[in-house]
Amino acid sequence: MSKPWESQCEALRAEVTALQQQVQALLTAQPVRLNAPAPRRVSRSVQWLLPICILLGGGGALYGAGAMDALFIDKDGRVGVGTVAPEGFQVALPENMKPMNPKAGITLSGGPEGNASIEVRNNGKGTPYIDFSQKVDSDYDARIRLTAPGKLAIEGAALGIGTPAPEQRVDIRSNGSRSAFTIDNALYLGNDNGTVHITNNAYPDENGAWQIKDAQKKAFTLEVRNSGMLELYGTVTNGKADWQKLATFDGANKKIEFPVALNLGSSLSVSGDIWYQGHKFVLETGIFKNSYNVEATSDRRLKKDIVPIKNAVEKVRQLSAVTYHWNDEALRHFTRDVETTVSAGPQATVEEHKKAWDAERDTRYKALASSNVGVLAQEVEAVLPEAVSTGEHGYKSVKYHYLTALLIAAFKEQEQVAQAQARVVAQHEQEIARLTAAIRTMHQAGPEQAGQLYRAARAQ
Repeated sequence: MSKPWESQCEALRAEVTALQQQVQALLTAQPVRLNAPAPRRVSRSVQWLLPICILLGGGGALYGAGAMDALFIDKDGRVGVGTVAPEGFQVALPENMKPMNPKAGITLSGGPEGNASIEVRNNGKGTPYIDFSQKVDSDYDARIRLTAPGKLAIEGAALGIGTPAPEQRVDIRSNGSRSAFTIDNALYLGNDNGTVHITNNAYPDENGAWQIKDAQKKAFTLEVRNSGMLELYGTVTNGKADWQKLATFDGANKKIEFPVALNLGSSLSVSGDIWYQGHKFVLETGIFKNSYNVEATSDRRLKKDIVPIKNAVEKVRQLSAVTYHWNDEALRHFTRDVETTVSAGPQATVEEHKKAWDAERDTRYKALASSNVGVLAQEVEAVLPEAVSTGEHGYKSVKYHYLTALLIAAFKEQEQVAQAQARVVAQHEQEIARLTAAIRTMHQAGPEQAGQLYRAARAQ
């Protein structure tokens, strides 16, 4: 049964050999002697026999000189392209070295140097994997492996998305202003000129304009700037990109700023200064509880070198209690942080930022335009320097709670003076009463007796 098939395969092989010789003769321009029958087209009746010949020819394997060496199929169904000893389906392009012990699967290897290859394998235990190799002496340089159902691992290499040269284990590079990474199409991560933003329910389009994902909800974004600042923004209206800055964390200047109202559900522990519209509240390890009560640690057991304030009345006498309005220099000073704490939103234009700054200045100017009551820092510094501090811009601030102790001392001094004056008045009143009684007695006595009383009074 196999002889007719084998004879036809031999005829096909002869035809292929003849064609190879003709092509070679044309390329070298040399005369060709054909030892095989004249070349002819393979008839339709014979073409369908070619696959079977490949399986049956040569004792179960077909390979021959020239082009036929490129393909090898053994009797077990292993296919080799460029190799006569395939394991699985193996493609090996010409190179210096071939895989020494390839496992069952597919191998794509080649390259003018080294042993660059891609292997699709199975470890025999139900774990398929793909190996990438660029070096002769390595099993793999990178591997993609299905470790368990639904779990895919990348091993041995850094992963670059948007970059051919990843610098970290996973390196994702954005394309322009668009987000580089998204989770569930709701949380977006991107990098715009050094500003990294992590945003919920919003993303920048190709032109950098913010788009709201769910029009029924608001959006929130966190921006990390390469200047050492972290800023938080939130939208005011559902479905609109009307961003409002909520907070700024400034590492370079060591401060945190909240351009909006800060509502606390519990106490706020502070170990530094609190500023509000240009006014500084110094609470030195105290607790700022709410807008009505301020507590500061003052336990006697924690204090030493306790000395009463002297000449308090005289010091208070040198202070002026005044009403006043802030001048233009003060308004500029109190709004100096507008351009660093107020923003029109992430990726807003310069003009949009300027508009937001002007609006914030107008709001603060109105709040600072009312009449104020207080003292003058220079006068306080002259009599109680501990109550005055000088800021980085040279302007002085008064620790008003220090004045409470000064007023208490002044009141006690005044109280001592009042008590001393009361004692003198009491003595005078007693003397007046005695003299009044003596005069009354003199009027009631006769002339001789009155003279005696007068002389006695003079003697006293």
